[in-house]
Amino acid sequence: MNHRRLGRAVAAVAAVAVVAGCTSGGGNTEPGTSAAPSSTAPEPVEQQNFRIGTAEESRGPAPEVEGARSGGTIKVYDQDDHAHLDPQKIYVNSESTVAKLFSRQLTTYTQIDGSTVLVGDLATDTGTPSDGGRTWTFTLKDDVNWEDGQPVTSADVKYGIERSFGEGMEVGPPYFQQWLTGTSSFTEAQQAYGGPRDGELDAIETPDDKTVVFHFAEPQADVPFAAAMPTATPVREDKDTGADYDVHPFSNGPYKITEREFNSTLVMERNEYWVPETDPARYQFADRYEWQFGLESLNINQRILEEPGSMTVTSVLSPELIDQVDAMPNRDQVLNQGLSPYVDYFYINTRRITDRTVREALLYGLPREQIRQVEGGPMVGEFASTITSPTLYGFQEYDLFEADPAGDPARVAELLAEAGRENLRITYAYPNTDRWQQIAQALVAGYEASGIEVVATAVDSTNYYDVIADPDNEYDLYWGGWGADWPTPSTVLPVILDGRQPGDLNHAFYDDEEVNAEIDRISALSDPDEKSAALYALEREVMADVPLIPYVYNAYNQLHGSGLGNVRLDPVHGLNALNGVYVAE
Repeated sequence: MNHRRLGRAVAAVAAVAVVAGCTSGGGNTEPGTSAAPSSTAPEPVEQQNFRIGTAEESRGPAPEVEGARSGGTIKVYDQDDHAHLDPQKIYVNSESTVAKLFSRQLTTYTQIDGSTVLVGDLATDTGTPSDGGRTWTFTLKDDVNWEDGQPVTSADVKYGIERSFGEGMEVGPPYFQQWLTGTSSFTEAQQAYGGPRDGELDAIETPDDKTVVFHFAEPQADVPFAAAMPTATPVREDKDTGADYDVHPFSNGPYKITEREFNSTLVMERNEYWVPETDPARYQFADRYEWQFGLESLNINQRILEEPGSMTVTSVLSPELIDQVDAMPNRDQVLNQGLSPYVDYFYINTRRITDRTVREALLYGLPREQIRQVEGGPMVGEFASTITSPTLYGFQEYDLFEADPAGDPARVAELLAEAGRENLRITYAYPNTDRWQQIAQALVAGYEASGIEVVATAVDSTNYYDVIADPDNEYDLYWGGWGADWPTPSTVLPVILDGRQPGDLNHAFYDDEEVNAEIDRISALSDPDEKSAALYALEREVMADVPLIPYVYNAYNQLHGSGLGNVRLDPVHGLNALNGVYVAE
C-alpha cells in the first residue's frame, strides 16, 4: 500500500500511504545537529503478532474497550484532504484508516489479546477454498445494512468489485482484477473486462443474496487478505454516482458522511442502521468526527497539545516539539509510538541508470545518516537493509552491502572507476516542501562528498507521485515507500518490482524477465509458507541488482489530545486509528 506523507516528519507511501494524505512537516533540525532525544526513538523492530481468526471471532461485537464512553465530537486535523474516499480507488494508508469508519469489506483486521487477527467482516468467516484454491466462497452475515436501512447483498459485493475494473480505478489495488481475469497487470485486466459497461463478470457468482463465489484462473492462497482491501467493499448500483462517489460514498459502516467540502471540511455522524453485533472490529463511541484540512504539520501538533478532543491521522510529531513533549508529565498518554509496516526507499530509475555498478555506487554514496538527522533523528526509524519490512510474517533479515549510513566515498570512487563513470552526474526529484528542501540539501552535499554531482529539482507536492510514475520522467533518483497490503511478502516484490506493473507502483521501472517469471511461478503456489520463503529468496536476488536504496524501517510518533481515549496505532496501516476512539472528558 502506498504511503504518501510527503513532508516530515515524513514516512512513505504507501505508498502508505499511504501510498494523497500528504502532510508537510515543519522543523529546523539541520544536518549535523544533535540527534533527537533518545526517549523518542522507536522500539527495536519486531515481527508482527498475527493470525487468521475463526468464525466465532468473526461474529462481533468488537472486543470491549475498558472505560469507553459514548458521545462527543472528535476533531481531526490534517494538512491535505483525502484524494479518494471511493473505496475501489483507495490504496493509501490514511484513506484506508478513514474508510474504516464508513465502509466494510468481506474480511477485516481486529485486535484480540495483543494479536492482529484477520476475521470475517461482512462475511461469516475468512472464506472457504475449493478446487485447489481456484474457487473461494463467502457467506454474508445477517443484519448488515446500508445507511438507509436496506440490507447489503451479495449483488452489492459483486458490483463493487466489478466497478473496480472501470476507467479511473487504476489507482486502487489490482489483486482481484488480475486474479479473476488471469492477467499479470491491471491494464491487462481492464482489457479482459472493462467493468459494468461490459456487462456482468462471470467469474463472480451470486447464487443467492448471501453467497459470493469467486472463480480464479489460478490457485490463490491470499484471497482472505485481499478480501480485506477496499476493493472488496460493496457498492449499491443505484447509489453509484460515478466520479462524485469519490466525494460522498454511501455508508455501510458505523458512520456516514454528512458534510463534505473538499480541501476544507469533512463531517461524519453515526449510521443508525449499523448493528454492532455483526461487526468484530468497529465501534461507535463518538457522535461525530469533524475534519479540518489545510494546516501545516507544526500547527496541527500545536493545536492537538492545546485541544484535548483532537487528533491527527497523517501528521507525525514535529521535531520542534520533541523536547516539549518529552518534558510533559502525561507524555505517554498523548504520544503514540511504534513501528509502521512501511519501508522508505530512494528509488533508482533503472531505465536511466542501467549500469548495476553505478546503482551500487549510488547506494554506498547515499548519506542516510545526514538525511535522517534532518528528519528528526532516530525517531524516524532504524536504517533499512531489506526491501521488506520486519513486521511481515517470516521476515528474513539480511544486509548485502553493509553500507556506512554516512556514505562511503572510497567505495563509491572504486565502483565509479570500475564503471568508467568517474564524473557521474545525476538528477534528483523531491516534493516542494520546506522539509524536503532541507533533505535535498543534505542529499546533494553527501553525494558531492563522494564525487557525485546532483541536480536537484523541486516538484509540486500535489502531483509528485504522478511525476515519478511517468515512465518518461527525467529523474534518476527519488524518494518513495511501500507497506505490504497484508502481513506477508506477497504484496511487496510482485507489486513494486514486477516489470509489468505500471509506474505508479513500480517507481524504479525495474523490469527483469527472469524475475517476472519467478514472480508468476511463486504466485501460483498454494502453500502460504512455501510462497513466503520463495519470495524472501527472490528478494535477495533483486536487492543484489540494486533497483532501489532501502532507507529506514519507518517509525511513527503521533500526538493525540489528552481528552481522547483508546487512540492507538493501527498495526496494518501504521497510523493513528480513528476507529474505536472515544471522548474521555
